Order: sequence, then C-alpha cells, then structure tokens
Amino acid sequence: MFKRSRNDAGVMMTELLAPAGSVEALRCAINAGCDAVYIGGKMFGARAYADNPDSEELLGAIDHCHIFGKKIYLTVNTLLKNEELTNNLFNFLKPCYEEGLDGVIVSDIGVMKAISLWFPGLPIHVSTQASITSAEGAIAISKLIKGITRVVPSRELSLCEIQRLKNESGLETEVFVHGALCYSYSGQCLFSSFAGGRSGNRGRCAQPCRLKYDTGDRSSYILSCKDLCMLNNIGMLCRAGVDSFKIEGRMKSPVYVASTVSVYRKYIDLFTEYGDDYEEYLEKHNNETENDISLLKEIYNRGGFSDGFLKSHNSSSMIYDIKPSHTGVLVGSVRKVSGREAEIIFTQSVNGGDVLEIRDDSGNSVYEFTIGKVTASELNIKALYKILVSKGSKAAVGMSVYRTRNELVIEKITDQYINTNIKRTVNLKFVSKAGSPMILTASCGETGVSVNGQIPEPAQSAEADALNIAKHLKKSGDNPFVSNNPEVSTEKGLFIRVSDINNMRRDIYSLLYDAIIDKEKRICPSEMIIKYCGAPDDNTKHYTSVLVGNKEQFTAVATGTTVKRIYLPFNDIRHIIE
Repeated sequence: MFKRSRNDAGVMMTELLAPAGSVEALRCAINAGCDAVYIGGKMFGARAYADNPDSEELLGAIDHCHIFGKKIYLTVNTLLKNEELTNNLFNFLKPCYEEGLDGVIVSDIGVMKAISLWFPGLPIHVSTQASITSAEGAIAISKLIKGITRVVPSRELSLCEIQRLKNESGLETEVFVHGALCYSYSGQCLFSSFAGGRSGNRGRCAQPCRLKYDTGDRSSYILSCKDLCMLNNIGMLCRAGVDSFKIEGRMKSPVYVASTVSVYRKYIDLFTEYGDDYEEYLEKHNNETENDISLLKEIYNRGGFSDGFLKSHNSSSMIYDIKPSHTGVLVGSVRKVSGREAEIIFTQSVNGGDVLEIRDDSGNSVYEFTIGKVTASELNIKALYKILVSKGSKAAVGMSVYRTRNELVIEKITDQYINTNIKRTVNLKFVSKAGSPMILTASCGETGVSVNGQIPEPAQSAEADALNIAKHLKKSGDNPFVSNNPEVSTEKGLFIRVSDINNMRRDIYSLLYDAIIDKEKRICPSEMIIKYCGAPDDNTKHYTSVLVGNKEQFTAVATGTTVKRIYLPFNDIRHIIE
C-alpha cells in the first residue's frame, strides 16, 4: 500500500495526481511537479475520446514515470461486457502489470475481482464511478475484493464524510481538487446513453448536461456545473488525511495540465513547509493566492470556480447557466460605438496574441478577435483599443469584453514545462588510484550501480585534475539524468583521458536507467495465466441458475440437483415461497 511520507518537520505529504490524456500531457505533468499520473489505454478507460496511448506507448509511459520517481495508474473504469472481461482484459493488462504499473483505477466490481485474481500485488483503486458514498461502502467493497488499497469517493461527499470514510475504512482516499464537475451523482448518469446511445459508463459521454435547455421563461445551460477549484481548501483537506489530490482533465491540453499541476504543487509544498502556520502564510500573501487563482481561470473556467460539495450539501452557485465552455476572464468593456467601429476600454492589461470576445448582456458572443502586435504600454489598464466588428455583428456601449486566451501566460507555461526536458538528479562518485581500474558509482533514490573503467596511466606532463573530471561528469546529453556536484577522488600523478570519463558516464547512466526500470518490473505468475486461459479442472462442478415467476416453478426447481441459485422477483417473493 502506498504510504504517505512526511517531511523533515513531520508533516504528512499528500500525493499530487495529474491527468494524462496523452503521452505529451504526461511528460508535462512530470515537468510541472506531479507525484503521480493517471492515464488510459486504448481500451476500458472512461475517456474514450482522449489521445490515449497504444500498448507500446503505454509501456514507455510507465518507464518514463519510474525513471523520474513518479507513480502511474491506469484507468480501467468503464463497465465491461462479459466477452470483454473474458477475452480482452487479461491480455490488455498483463504487459502493463509486468512493466511495473503502480495501480489500476476500476469501477466495475467484476473487473476488480478479475484483477485481484489474475494480478497479485497490483493495487486496486476504486473509481469515483463506483459511487462509494460512505465508510460502510468502502469497508464492504474492501472486504469483498482483495487488493483494494484506495477509494476515490463520490464527488458529492462533504469534508466530514470524506474524513469519516478515511478514518473508518483504513483505505487511502483520493479526492478531486480541480476540474470539471458532473451534474449527476458520480457514476450514475445515464443521460448520454438514453439521449444519444453514447454511455458515459462506457467512456463515451456526449455531455448533454452542457447543452442549452428551454426552462419555460428562457433557454439556458441549466445543467452545466462550474469547474471545481479547491486551492483555498488545501490545508483543510491535508489535515483531513486525504492521501491524493486528483486533478480532472484527461481531455484537456498539455498547457492546462502543466499550469494546474504547477499551481497545486506550489500550495501542497507550502502546506508541507508551514504546517500549522499555513493559513497565516496565506493571509499574509493573499494577493499572491488571488493571482494564482486568476491564472487558473485564464487557462480554463466555466463562469468562475466552485468548491463543490466540500462545505455545502447543495447550492445553485455550483451552476453557471450562461456558457458551458471556457468563460475566460473579464478584461474590459465597450466604451463607444460608431457604426461598425467599437472602442474598448481595458480594466486589465492585455497582450499581443490574446483572443478577446465581446459579449452581450445574456453572455452571447457578439464578436471574437485577436489582438495584433502592440507595444506593452498601449494596452495597460484604462488603455483604449478600436476594432471593426464584422458585418451583421452589433456591438453596444456597456457590452463586456472577455479574454479567452492569454498568449503571455501560455507562452510562459510552454517555455517552462512543455519545451523543456527536465533531468533527475543523481549522485556520482568517481575514484581513481594508481594500478587499479577507475570506478564510477551512481545512486538515485534507493537504486545504485557502478562501472569500472581503464587503469589510469602515470602522468607524463599534465596530470588529472579533479575539477576537470567533475566538469565532464556534469555533462548530461540526451539521457534523463544529471549530476550537479559529482564527488571526485583521484590520486596525484595520474593521466586520465577525457574519452574514458565520458564513456564511464554514458555507461553508468545506461546501467542506472535499466536498473530503475527493472526494479519495478514483475512477472505474471504462470498459474494465473493457466487460470485465465481456462485449463480444465477435473473437480469443477457445473450448476444452473434459474429465474422463476410463480410458486409452481419454484417448487419444480427447488429440489433440482443441478440448480444452485434461484432468482425471485422482489415484489412477488412472499407469494412464491409461502
């Protein structure tokens, strides 16, 4: 079971779990500072329309996470058909299990049972789609299925209910802290299935809750929920013992993933650092927190944010019925109109490349445009900007202007987390002595390796210099490791070729890579493969299950030697068995 670690001050550290709808998003999440990612494959994931990796890419994603010391969980959270369970699931999961997958997120109890039997030691996380709403439900399912280590409770639970579930079940809890909210109870929505034949429980939700409906007096997006944002509740959730903070968004862009992960990483780290003084820190830095929430709104929000059901049982403030997609942020208003020309006054600074939208009082888009190249001083607060709206569009004085794309923010996130390759820091130690092969050792976390080099020659003129050796050991190249302060010990009077140092560095990093990957791998027990493939068992007895509708049928089958189970209609039970 994954155990929450503590920092040097003894404060519990909560896992930050990021969405990865693609391999690129996974890499960006790691660059931005997540502790773990959850990702779907080409089958059985509740986001069938995400850019899910194929089998080979999925195995590479597992290795990439482990190289950087991160965990990776696979979503297997759709409801399966019988033939999928018996024909596809085992073959889909076996390579991932053997590669070292850290856990599976599952909603179907039959899938949980199969995984428990086929893949021993693989942690099972009960998906929010399974609708676990109480401590009793969590306890019951954990007794029923061996291998369950974590529950993702229904999103409708309050803080007290989450804390009780955690304390009484003894299971880890994984709680959504940011992203889209469903209008329905978690895992119980059949709207998409009934309305268009695309089942949300099969990963194909058409999101009918984001459509406009006629409510009699007007049409509105009456079922569209605001997005969740728990940034102001991080301390409260940490103290409640939540083990993992989950960001929703496997359908979102790498920019969204990187930005949300980086912001939540910052506040989890602040709580870890300040502990009991965390709220005092936030109070002193209130403007900083407001700016971070504004950043999240720039990336994606639906009419602002909500803290869901954490503190309230129900609230109309969770709904934004004007616009079901990204609202953006208010940056100005129309000050003057002359024909097709509209003059805008800004209440926030805007940048060249920003996408802006003029909206009427009902929130409908009147005109969308992109700011061209401008000098920074032109578009500060109170700056004026003139545009020509398209024919047929009618801007009016007082209309609001929203920014739906902040080019400066996106460029910054892209440079910092997307167009970059982070390295994992390792410890290198180099030793050279006369008459003995040079030794280079590397350690990363709990993994260590070493290589032997050539025997150094006596120096004829210039002898080996520790600083020069360290300079070459600091080089990294294309591999994912770097050593910022290698430890070098070398005797005087030796000559060491630079090429020998470079070869040892390349060899040690290659060995370290393989050692980290191999440490996480498993072998699927052969008896599990035999069981899955259906090897005959001479002791197996076959039974029949029968549904009866009246007393005569019940009497006829109740004494049958091959009938093991009898199904009775609930409303007629007394009439049948009395």
